[in-house]
Amino acid sequence: MERSTASELRSKLNHPIIDVDGHHLEYLPALDRHVRAAMGEQLFSRWLAGEMAAPPPLTERRSKRAAQPGWWTATPVTELHDRAAAALPRLLRQRMDVLGMDFMIMYTSVGLRGMLEPDEKVRRAFCTALNQFYADHYLSFNDRLTPACVIPMFSPEEALAELDRCHGLGFKVAHMAHGVPRPISDIHRRYPELYPGVHWLDTFGLDSEVDYDSVWRRLTECGFAATFHGHSAHAAATRSSRSPSNYVFNHIGAHGTLMQELCKSLILGGVIHRFQSLPFAFLEGGSHWACGLVNDFIEHWERRNIASIDALDPQRLDRSAIRSIFRSWGDRFIEGDDATDSTWLYANRREGPQGDTAAPQNRDDFAACEIHTASDIRRLFGNLYFGAEADDRTVHCAFRPCNSLSIRLHAMFSSDYGHWDVGVPAQLLLHSHGLLRSGLLSSEEFREFTADNAIRLHGTLNRSFWQGTVVQRYATEVLGSLGN
Repeated sequence: MERSTASELRSKLNHPIIDVDGHHLEYLPALDRHVRAAMGEQLFSRWLAGEMAAPPPLTERRSKRAAQPGWWTATPVTELHDRAAAALPRLLRQRMDVLGMDFMIMYTSVGLRGMLEPDEKVRRAFCTALNQFYADHYLSFNDRLTPACVIPMFSPEEALAELDRCHGLGFKVAHMAHGVPRPISDIHRRYPELYPGVHWLDTFGLDSEVDYDSVWRRLTECGFAATFHGHSAHAAATRSSRSPSNYVFNHIGAHGTLMQELCKSLILGGVIHRFQSLPFAFLEGGSHWACGLVNDFIEHWERRNIASIDALDPQRLDRSAIRSIFRSWGDRFIEGDDATDSTWLYANRREGPQGDTAAPQNRDDFAACEIHTASDIRRLFGNLYFGAEADDRTVHCAFRPCNSLSIRLHAMFSSDYGHWDVGVPAQLLLHSHGLLRSGLLSSEEFREFTADNAIRLHGTLNRSFWQGTVVQRYATEVLGSLGN
């Protein structure tokens, strides 16, 4: 009954349901045959060794503070057809109506680790082989689903090469990781064996080791939105609070944490400002973290913009006036010798009459992103999109903003189809529709969440994105409302 209910519910809606983030559970025998032939035996063996590596026992994880890896992470075994459909695109296409969905964008599972492989030869060969596998087996189902190609981002050169290749193959969605791990030069010069276990995360924007502007430019030219999907295992591996014994501890907040770091980097690094026509999407982390991030940006800018920050400058402290206050109210805190030392007038040991020794030469932290007025923050968030899973009860916060600028965020319906987060796939639309029934979303907001925002994300740059799909007519109307 539940399975038919999702289909019946969809039939009552006057708009499509678009899933911006489903997942392949790649059929491994076919994948291995393809990847082995494409990579060659040597590189394939090196890649497979990483895939097959067993996690260390708990005692070793405790001694190394290594994270408990994910286990039992696929669709419930009770959902046999959906578990199979995540691996078999023809079956998935057939089941879309049962799920109450019109269109699904599918992201990799096996490639989440592969695109972060530190060995360049293995990484590039694997990503190329994987994309060809998707092109061969999935692109023919473009009326109801489309695969995202994986783009390695350790250097702009490798990203550009794979982007051009995938654009030529007919891909319409580009998937990039949340960042890339890089060696810490001072540490790895002495202890090279610590990489990649010890690293810093390059998030492509602020303080990036390289300039990725050529990548953002090529995405724009090809009509690709910049979509990012993190890897929760990598998030757990980099957190100082990771648990060696508890996967749930490691998984809660993992995707949101990765996406927040990436989003901050792209904004404060000026990427969002320099490429205002390029849509950016942050997937699987929900939108609640972004709601908090908007507030944080507003509050930080109000107090630390280039005009306001002078009020914090210790050099402007009226030492005579504050000395008088301390003497009047200091009681037993003040002793005679204190009068010869003015450092006690300041907030910490770095501050003094010459300022703060930690203060940088450029004191405008918002210079690269060109925030001159509070309304500029609205512009920066205007082209950002956030994937939220269907049962996320906080998604309404994106549409009912709790910030002083009333900034609404572009939240999008996503299923995480193929992974354990889904639960029972036939209930996904029912979960999401519950937001409407309970009053957390209006019918207009529900339509934006499940259809319009996804159409704008992928159709703003590429007006032909939705052509030939079952949502073409509706998408044409939505994009037409945007103008040229």
